[in-house]
Amino acid sequence: MSRSRGGCAHVCNEAVVRHAGKHCRWVRGASVDDAVSALLLEAMAPAAIDVSHAVQQEITQRVEHAAARHATAKRPL
Repeated sequence: MSRSRGGCAHVCNEAVVRHAGKHCRWVRGASVDDAVSALLLEAMAPAAIDVSHAVQQEITQRVEHAAARHATAKRPL
């Protein structure tokens, strides 16, 4: 990625790096960043929901376990 007057630009450096050639292609950075962000959020949303559900279940189990231990500890011998 490089900086230009209009902001960032994603630049293909393959020819420059490997063959001392010219940049083969460039795209304004904002449009690429927006597209990548949208795809990332689309891909991550189901996983994030699954993880938050698993965390909620774990918290519920821990609370229930702690409540059971507390009730057992309060029982007279």
